[in-house]
Amino acid sequence: MKKRTLSLLAVSAAALLAGIPVAEACTNFIVTPGASSDSTTLVSYSADSHTIYGCLYKCSAPAAG
Repeated sequence: MKKRTLSLLAVSAAALLAGIPVAEACTNFIVTPGASSDSTTLVSYSADSHTIYGCLYKCSAPAAG
């Protein structure tokens, strides 16, 4: 176990020193009706870095008419 931990630490350190990004991800939560207590569907999205993914804006659809 100790050898595996040291190997993982060495690989992580090498990736950081080489400039390889460790993680660039967004956070998503999706809950289906079967998984929620009141049968609702939930979807959540978070852009964790606006410099990587750009800014997100709320756009409203024009009123019909």
